[in-house]
Amino acid sequence: MNKSIPANTDLSDEILTPANYFDLTNLEQSKILQFQQEILQLVVLGNNYKEICERVCLLMERLLDNAVATVMLLDKEKQCMNVFAAPSVPEECVVRLNGLRPGPEAGSCGNAAFRQEAVYVESTLEDPRWQSIRKLAIDFNILSCWSMPVRSKGGECIGSFALSSFEHRLPSAFHRKLLEIGSFIIGITLEQQKMKEQLYLSSKVYENSTEAIMIADANKIIISINKALNKITGYTEEEVIGKSVSIMVSIRHSSQFFQKIWLSVKQYGHWQGEVWNRNKRGQEYPAWFSIATVHGEDGIISYYLVNFSDITDKKKSDEIIWRQANFDALTGLPNRNMFYDRLNHDIKNASRLGTQLAVLFIDLDRFKEVNDSFGHSIGDALLMEAAKRLSNCVRETDTVARLGGDEFTIILNGINNQRCAETIIQMILQELAKTFHLNTKSAYVSASIAGYIFS
Repeated sequence: MNKSIPANTDLSDEILTPANYFDLTNLEQSKILQFQQEILQLVVLGNNYKEICERVCLLMERLLDNAVATVMLLDKEKQCMNVFAAPSVPEECVVRLNGLRPGPEAGSCGNAAFRQEAVYVESTLEDPRWQSIRKLAIDFNILSCWSMPVRSKGGECIGSFALSSFEHRLPSAFHRKLLEIGSFIIGITLEQQKMKEQLYLSSKVYENSTEAIMIADANKIIISINKALNKITGYTEEEVIGKSVSIMVSIRHSSQFFQKIWLSVKQYGHWQGEVWNRNKRGQEYPAWFSIATVHGEDGIISYYLVNFSDITDKKKSDEIIWRQANFDALTGLPNRNMFYDRLNHDIKNASRLGTQLAVLFIDLDRFKEVNDSFGHSIGDALLMEAAKRLSNCVRETDTVARLGGDEFTIILNGINNQRCAETIIQMILQELAKTFHLNTKSAYVSASIAGYIFS
């Protein structure tokens, strides 16, 4: 059944074409069926993927006398090949094979990976495809070698599966079919291992995430949670499995609020935003939510992936940063930045309503004398007291701000005429002229006020 083909010619279409079961005898078909069953049983049982590859090699060697089987895999850069499984190959040979670079002269395995097709070499001692590693063939008596690419699920070549024989020969249809099945099963095994590793990593991320994660079915019923959810909410797995995802949300949100969220999830496949949550003790806290859909092969939503984190500390931090940027640290009044923001807003609002507003600029006279005579602590106390007196002279709708030093400003909203502003100015002058009792010291200041009317 073997065909003799000159070593320096390309293989015929008949040999390159995958072997058909109809080319095999009943006995050969039976052997292949048994071979498949033995290997697939190991795959299904979840045996170690390297053990499965070695088992494939040993079974192949049992079906082809005077030969050894080898699995070589490409590295991540697809530049070199290394032996992954070769239970019957001497260690010295394995060491010399490692680092093989795919190419036209890199033997059967190097060519199979380079050309990404089956390569059958009858004589390694004469075939030019073995030129760069011929000494290896001589040292280990490898006289012929047949290699088949091993492919990933996406069809990408990830290595080779080979039978090296200690006699000159070409594969029969039976041997070609064995190689095809062997390389296919090895590809499945490696792909399955890759998926296991990805699932393992995913499970570790799921369990060790600092964000609470829950998985809900298509009816929004919780089917799984991680440890972080228990830590954040206080709910145990037994208490939430089988319950609606709404078990953890605050009642401060309306039903329309959640309807909009789930409508967005349905339309776009995801949603994220701030939601007030409620823990097991009934305490409410702000949380940042992210909801994503998981679709089945039919395109219908199968699961919802919901993750959230408690953002209480973040909001407090953001509030502190915002206050530091917009409010005076000493008096608590709006600073220059906030003053200009409010002024722009109030001018637009007055224009829209057809009302007037006044802006007062206030300087404390003789403040430097108090500061120099009694010290900065007394000066600071005076500024804080002045801020209180100014605030007491205006309405809640007005703004009192400290621009810096002893400079203050006031925005008076909705005044009817200039006389209203003058009345408030007189009140301010009277208040600031009163004695400032600061610890054991008494201090006196006056004020200079400039006013502008905007209509």
